[in-house]
This record gives sequence, structure tokens and C-alpha cells, in this order.
Amino acid sequence: MTSLQPTRREVLKRAGAAAVGTTAVGSLLAACGSTGASTTTSATNAAATTGASDTIKVGVLFSLSGDLSIAETSMKNATMLAIDEINARGGIGGRKIEPVVEDYASDFSVVVQKARKLVNDDRVAATIGCYASASRKAVLPVYEQGNAVLLYPTFYEGLECSTNVIYTSLVANQHLTDTTNWMVKNAGKKIYMVGSDYVGPQTYNAIVKKLAEQQGATVIANRFFPLTQTEFGSALSDIKAAKPDLIWNTIVGAGIPAFLKQYQAAGFTPEKTPIFSGICTEQELAAVGGAAAKGHWFPASYFETTRTPDNKTFVQRYQERYGSAQPTNMPMQASYTSAYLLAAAIEKAGEATPAAILNAFPGVSAHAPGEGTVTVKPNHHTTHTVSLGRANDRALYDVVVRFAPRDPDPFPPSIVPASKIPSCPRREAS
Repeated sequence: MTSLQPTRREVLKRAGAAAVGTTAVGSLLAACGSTGASTTTSATNAAATTGASDTIKVGVLFSLSGDLSIAETSMKNATMLAIDEINARGGIGGRKIEPVVEDYASDFSVVVQKARKLVNDDRVAATIGCYASASRKAVLPVYEQGNAVLLYPTFYEGLECSTNVIYTSLVANQHLTDTTNWMVKNAGKKIYMVGSDYVGPQTYNAIVKKLAEQQGATVIANRFFPLTQTEFGSALSDIKAAKPDLIWNTIVGAGIPAFLKQYQAAGFTPEKTPIFSGICTEQELAAVGGAAAKGHWFPASYFETTRTPDNKTFVQRYQERYGSAQPTNMPMQASYTSAYLLAAAIEKAGEATPAAILNAFPGVSAHAPGEGTVTVKPNHHTTHTVSLGRANDRALYDVVVRFAPRDPDPFPPSIVPASKIPSCPRREAS
């Protein structure tokens, strides 16, 4: 596959994404008060999927090939599992969901092409999809200018609140605030950061840096690597020389197993230099293997090891369909739940046009396996409770601490100056 790096830069520039790198959080937030785009409704999309149709078309947009497929294939699988379950129960108001599956191949220019196809050609009622924040930001103009619906099932950095997006996983204030405070208190105040070089990890690192510094910690390095990179010898040598108390890791995709295996081979141990990952689910741990994965930390609203009857049956259904070796994880559980949230919104709306669906979403709830009820708030984000897990020798996470629930806030006052907090939801793209 062609390197993603030139494409990423081109798309992020076009989408107006704020790359922060090692700069201060304030520069990242400077654009938060900007106004959005035209609210023109696409005529073709307004006619999408009316009540006269026998089916309701739903886009399923994930990377099923390339570097990000390690995470996104399971998200597609879980979405399809939920769609099939909904259809088996009679569909939505007697109409079956017709999934339109597209593979954007881990390419942030291809994802735009695929989104345009779904919105303008297939005229889907809504799309469930995207993993990396760069892919979400790349397609945002397509969904906003087409007045279409995107359900985004990945935990993400916040600082966004689109009228046309329903964010069905954790936003940063839920995912990172309590995690960072616990990490600094229990693991140390000298932090070395690594991450993949695009907007999601960059912003995650910037937020954690600010939160950690508020707790008296120091970030001694903040390094980013191309999404395709799988060799981290020089970084690990630098970490060894720097002697941090802990590593904060936001490497994504195929780079995660490579980094964790090379960390172990270099003589690091979780007991002496623990890794807290912002982006490392059970799916990536499975590629690492139990020995190299054991002892590392990750916060999530869902873990496979959650011991509830509904999660037991959810894991069983998923593994019966996709293989006993396939773990369940937070993004795929959120993808699964997204289909049920969408079904509930269409039922509430009484029709499957994008405008009606968007109007219906606030207040809609669905049951999330292993988590409980998830509700869409007026700001288009969802309620969740976060736990901090530590990897065991089966490449799964055991829950160590559960944090109190936090309402989703994409512009938390602890991160965003009051003068930069916009109305929410609102159009983001131009």
C-alpha cells in the first residue's frame, strides 16, 4: 500500500484539522471558536430512504485492509452482527436494514470518495463508520454539506461537535481526565509520550499533557511517528536514557504490537516503566500476545472481561460468528451499539430520512453490552462510565479501578478557555 503520510497531510489540510505536535494546547484550541459551513441541504440526500422503500440503507464505512484494519475489521463485524440481529427481529418498523459496506483501505483520501458514494449515490439513511480522527475529519464536509448522518463509534479527542455526527463512544473528558489523575498519582510524574502522527494521537497527548501538568507532572518528551512505522529502536533507546516513570502511548494500528514487543525485547518491564495507552484495545493486545502485553494499562468503557450475563452472551454471539480467537473491545462494542441507537432514532422519528433521524437522536438510548444504557445527549455525545484495566497474560484487560460517570463534554472548561467554547452541536467544516 502506498504510504499514508502524504495523503494524511493533504487531507488534514483540506479538512482544517489542527495538528498540535509538541506545541501548547492553546494553539490547538485557537480554532475552536470558528464558525462552521454552509447549511445547504443536498437535494439527493434529502430524498434518501423514504418510507416507500422496502429497506433502509445504512452505510458501513471502515478500513478492512491496510494498517488500520487491525482495529476496524472488528468494528465492521460488530456492526454487521447488530444489523443482522435487528433484521432477525423484524427490522425497524417492519423494514429491514440494507447494509452498504465500503472499505476505505486505511487511506484518508479514499475515505472521502467512499463517503461521497454512500451519501450521494447510495443515498443511505445514515453511516456507521470511521476509526481514526483523521478519517472522521476528512469526511465531515461530506456529511455536513449533504446534511447526512454519521455515527462515529470510536473514542476520540473532542474539540468537535457536529450537527451531523453522533459520537457513540468516549470523548476525551470521559476517557482521559480520571485516567490521567490516577496515572500521575499512582505511577509517577515523569512522563515520556509517544504516538502516531495524526490529529487524534496529537490531540490526546496534548490533553493528557495539560491534565498531567495540572497535577504537578512533567512531560519530558512527546514524539510522533508515521502511521506506517513499525520500528521503534531509536525511540526506545531514548526512553531508556531519559528514565521516565511511565510511558503514555498513543501509537495506532499495526505499530502497537510492534512497539510493545520491541519494548519487551529492549529489557523494559511494566513494573519499572509502565505503559499507559490511550489507544490499545483487546484487538491490538491479541496481536501482541499475552507475554508482551501483560502489565500494560488502558482506560475503557467496555472490556471483554466484564462479568455480566449480557456481556457473556454478547461475547459468545460474536465469537461464534467470527471465531473464538477474536476478542471483543470498546470500539467494536460501540459500533454494535451504534446500530441499535440508529434503530431507536428511526423508530422515534417515524421515518428514515437523515433530517428526521438527526432531529430524533437527542434523548435516544440503547443497551450497550457489558456497560448498560447509553444515551445520546443534546450535544450529540453519549453517556459512559470508564474503568482502568491492566492487561493479563491472556491479552485481555482486568479492571483495576472504576471511575464515577462523567457526562460527555467535547469542550471541557479544564482544557478549553471559556472564550473558545462554541455552541454545540454546530457545523464544523467548510
